[in-house]
Amino acid sequence: IKERHPEIHVTLGGPFVTIHLRELRNADFFQYVDSLILDEGEAPLVALHAALLEEEPRLDAVPNLVWRNEQGAVVRNNSAPFVDLARIPAPAYHRCGLAEYPDAANMRLTVRLSKGCYWKRCAFCRVNLSICRNYCQPDAEVAYRRLCEVIDATGVTSYLFSDESCAPEILEQISEMLCREGRKIAWTFHTRIDRNRLTRSRVEKFRDAGCTGFTVGVETYNNRLLKLLN
Repeated sequence: IKERHPEIHVTLGGPFVTIHLRELRNADFFQYVDSLILDEGEAPLVALHAALLEEEPRLDAVPNLVWRNEQGAVVRNNSAPFVDLARIPAPAYHRCGLAEYPDAANMRLTVRLSKGCYWKRCAFCRVNLSICRNYCQPDAEVAYRRLCEVIDATGVTSYLFSDESCAPEILEQISEMLCREGRKIAWTFHTRIDRNRLTRSRVEKFRDAGCTGFTVGVETYNNRLLKLLN
């Protein structure tokens, strides 16, 4: 993109950038992209868009932004305030020209039911970062209606719930709503092994509501190590 259209501002963000590029010091990286957005991107993206519309963009005013200034130094801006997921609208995938993608009828979209991680204790994880630390779970009804907005707007029927760790009780309530309204979708999710929450009866409800599978993390089968890992 930078080779064909050097005037376009290219920014990267998301969990990989947040975790692995937050200490970036190599200014040469910015010959390929113009900026990085760390942690949560909703407010920073709006601010970045507004800044780029100015005749002389002030990137130093965009929160969570990492960029290279005119002196060639890598600059990391101040952090953006946390935004409650309940205040964020459903993703507007229908504005992305989905029909132009190959095999659009069989595509899978991602939807978040929560932000952060409800456990946020594992010793090996980046629990100090906002993407884990600031757990936010809207009511199941709110999460479900947001999902329905995406389904109705796009017609897509395959989804990944991309939470750090989906709460089984929220998935149970969403499953009941899907079955009650007769919505036919296929979905997968990631969660942690939790004997008190991830029960057989709940998993059976997930299956009845269209869940085709889910992933869990197993770090070790050794109880001593599990305690050390929290």
